[in-house]
Amino acid sequence: MLLYLTLLDSPKDRNRFCELYDKYKMKMYYVAFGILNNEQDAENIVHDTFVTIIDVLDKLDRSDQRKEWNYIVTILKNKCYNHLKRESRVQYFDDILEFERKAAVRLNETEKAVIEQETAKALAEIIRSMKYPYKEVIYLQYYNRLSSSEIAAILDIKPAYVRQISKRAKKHMQRQLQKMGFYNAE
Repeated sequence: MLLYLTLLDSPKDRNRFCELYDKYKMKMYYVAFGILNNEQDAENIVHDTFVTIIDVLDKLDRSDQRKEWNYIVTILKNKCYNHLKRESRVQYFDDILEFERKAAVRLNETEKAVIEQETAKALAEIIRSMKYPYKEVIYLQYYNRLSSSEIAAILDIKPAYVRQISKRAKKHMQRQLQKMGFYNAE
């Protein structure tokens, strides 16, 4: 990352770049690997994409994470497809639409896996930050798969109160995920 930072002039840009690097490097790698099916090529394309991001750092919308990610992943995908063309490893299909459909399906599967992984991390962090009895009820209910009556017996409270706590905890988790941009209440 030091190489990237030497290309930036201001400390503000360096900090912004560090945030982007830490936030997206693994997601970018998964997407690139999903397209290229080659670890070394995926790493090289991610590197090239970060060099490009340095040039367009001011164009990234900091206020909207989805737009930011979409902008970055568009650059990344274009670099991946250009690499495939250059290396003549593109599989030629009789119908170009079939190729695009298969590439889109593969990319969607990779993006879904990355999103699920990031959501799981965020959710685990939210649960760890919850207070008693919310954290305990969620752990017992979802990780240990206990019923309301079993949880009530363990915590020495009524089953109806366990259900109420669970409902409040889920609403809290939903609000936190919304704030983080992982959940959209529509």
